[in-house]
Amino acid sequence: MPLSCKCLGKFSFCCPCKLNVLGYASGCLGIIWRLILLVFISTSLSKVTSYDPNIYSIFLSTFLAYISVSFVINCIFIYGICKKRMYFLIPYVTIVALEMVIGVMVLSGIIMILFSIGAIAMAIYFIIIAILIIGIHFTLWLYNILLYKEFQHESLFRNQNGSPIQITEMAS
Repeated sequence: MPLSCKCLGKFSFCCPCKLNVLGYASGCLGIIWRLILLVFISTSLSKVTSYDPNIYSIFLSTFLAYISVSFVINCIFIYGICKKRMYFLIPYVTIVALEMVIGVMVLSGIIMILFSIGAIAMAIYFIIIAILIIGIHFTLWLYNILLYKEFQHESLFRNQNGSPIQITEMAS
């Protein structure tokens, strides 16, 4: 079912406009998160004095490659929202789904370790925070899929040159 834009007032937002705003917000939060992660890991790794150089270089190069690719994907996502192109949203939606699966596996491992060492209270706090973070992340991901579907519907009614199809063109 298509969502149509019906913004009438200055402070009223229709559903597609809210999806665009949420898309921009999740893309910008993704960029900010990648930069924070880069600074955190870089400063943490710079403080390590005893390490195996091979493992250090493999970890650092893998991490930097992931952050770089993810940063570019977030930028492409924001550009796709700006230009209303659905194909620019696919890499972001895919990488976020992959991140959520890996995140749930890592969080499950951490929680199991906390329970096994007897830190029950810490594990329970960790579970509550993890459920909150994963819930917000999953909700934003679903809204981005709705935004993709909205752009997909809009692309059905666009000519090759990008202009909207008129009703008279559709009849012929």
